[in-house]
Amino acid sequence: RARLATALNARARLAAAKLAEALESAQSESQDQDSAEPKEAAGVVLHGAAVLARLLLLECGSALPPDLLSVSTLLHDEALLRADFSPALQEAVAKLCESWWQCGHSERERLVA
Repeated sequence: RARLATALNARARLAAAKLAEALESAQSESQDQDSAEPKEAAGVVLHGAAVLARLLLLECGSALPPDLLSVSTLLHDEALLRADFSPALQEAVAKLCESWWQCGHSERERLVA
C-alpha cells in the first residue's frame, strides 16, 4: 500500500504540473482544440488518482501510507478549484476529501477548507 501511495503521489504531481502548464498556455493562446488536449489528459490522470486515493484511504483504515496525505492535499489544492473544465474530476476530489473527513484522519480540516 505504501508503494502504491508513493507511485500515485508521483503520477499526480506530474499530472498537476501538466495541468498548470496547460492552463497557463491556454490563457495566453486562443482556445483551440489542440490546447485543450493536454488539459484534458492531465484531468483524466488526476481523476484516476483521486479515485484510487479514496479507495486506498478506505482500505487502509488507520494505518495510512505517508504519501496518501500528500497526494490528497495535492488533489485538493491543485485540482479541486482549478479543474472547472471537469466536473467529474472535481466530484472525485470532493469525495476523497469527504471520505478523509468521515474517517477522522489527521489533517482532515485542511482537506475540507
